Amino acid sequence: LSELGERDIEITLLNDTLAVLLSAFAYTSLKSHSQTFGLIAGTGLNTAAFFDNALIKKLPELKSGESLINLESGGFSKIKQGDFDIELDKTSQDPGKCKYEKMCSGAYLGRLSEITLREAAIKGLFTLEFAKELEALMPIDSVLADAIANESSPLTKSEDSKIASEIVGALIERSAKLVSANLLAIALLQDSSKTSREFCISADGSLFRKCIPFRSSLINYSKQSFKETLSSEINFVSPENGTAIGTAVSAALRRI
Repeated sequence: LSELGERDIEITLLNDTLAVLLSAFAYTSLKSHSQTFGLIAGTGLNTAAFFDNALIKKLPELKSGESLINLESGGFSKIKQGDFDIELDKTSQDPGKCKYEKMCSGAYLGRLSEITLREAAIKGLFTLEFAKELEALMPIDSVLADAIANESSPLTKSEDSKIASEIVGALIERSAKLVSANLLAIALLQDSSKTSREFCISADGSLFRKCIPFRSSLINYSKQSFKETLSSEINFVSPENGTAIGTAVSAALRRI
């Protein structure tokens, strides 16, 4: 760019989850919520939030104040896996890593559905004809998994398809519960003694935007858990082009 005649260019390089968090400030007042979190629920899973510097043990030299932290929460691995989660993990590109992400992100939802449905067929939950029809659709990706859950897939509608829908629907619901737990954990880490706060979750990602059962379950479970645990309200926003807007917000903040 310098060779083309551009001078004194300021570049803002930002993680997508941080950008999605900051995009909320283009639409909501900084004072309208006690805390704002960033959430990416798509191919991968990640969260971001503001934390008191005293909580950041890796950087004891930080002065008093707050920092915006990219949590890389998909990398959490201290979580109890089910048998099918373990099978998926063993056949993944990075066994033993990112166990949490493999249990709830869009990249793995299809494969997890495939493993579970195949075992259901082995256990005799489906007729032989339906099991063959199901096998012909494999491998299953997250889009097909969502279609099976909604009974809008190419599978013949029958009692078997209803069972398949319930199985995949349960996996999607579990994913929503796990992500909801992630959000609540952030709030508790920030300060579990503060109640009656208002939280804003700025969310993006294909799983959140396109998988309606996931989105509705996530919102419902989060509202319930925040109310019961912290006596607090939680709202979700999902600005269009959130990463671009959030990056622009970050660039603007640098000039203040």
